[in-house]
Amino acid sequence: MSTSSCTIHETALVSKHAEIGGGVYIGPYCIVGDGVTVGTGCRLESHVVVEGPTTIGSNNHFFPFCTIGLIPQDLKYAGEPTLLVIGSNNVF
Repeated sequence: MSTSSCTIHETALVSKHAEIGGGVYIGPYCIVGDGVTVGTGCRLESHVVVEGPTTIGSNNHFFPFCTIGLIPQDLKYAGEPTLLVIGSNNVF
């Protein structure tokens, strides 16, 4: 995990296998799991959960209680591998 020039709240749980870009803010009670890449300038407000494999571009803003990158909520999902790729400059 790279945390140079990042702000990570003391209650956040960030995997040592996550890649965190510069200028990222990870707020209280957030969870960032294995296989997650967070691009520069992203902001995760409180209680955001991001699981992998997930790649997030730069300057995205995640508001409280977002859950991103978990298994699909589709009844046809049968356990096959999935991944999530998010571009830049989005609001969730």
